[in-house]
Amino acid sequence: DSVTIRMSTTSYPTSVTDGDLLVENITAESYSSSNFTAGTTYYFSLFTKDTEGNFSTAATVSVSIGDQPVPPDVDNFGGSRCSLNRDATS
Repeated sequence: DSVTIRMSTTSYPTSVTDGDLLVENITAESYSSSNFTAGTTYYFSLFTKDTEGNFSTAATVSVSIGDQPVPPDVDNFGGSRCSLNRDATS
């Protein structure tokens, strides 16, 4: 099985051709992306593809990128980075 991830700033992508393609046919357990814009909400849809080429119904998640600066005493803050795990339950 593999995963395709689509993204939009207006609504959840409803198919594997809707929205912007982030990655397709990955088999890794996680995926990270960066360069998101502060003050923006992003809508992600993850579709799995079985060995026969059939896609699942989308699993969805939204992320709102805050527009506040990162405090100077916070280390390793991925302020414009988002990570998605295949086995996430929420």
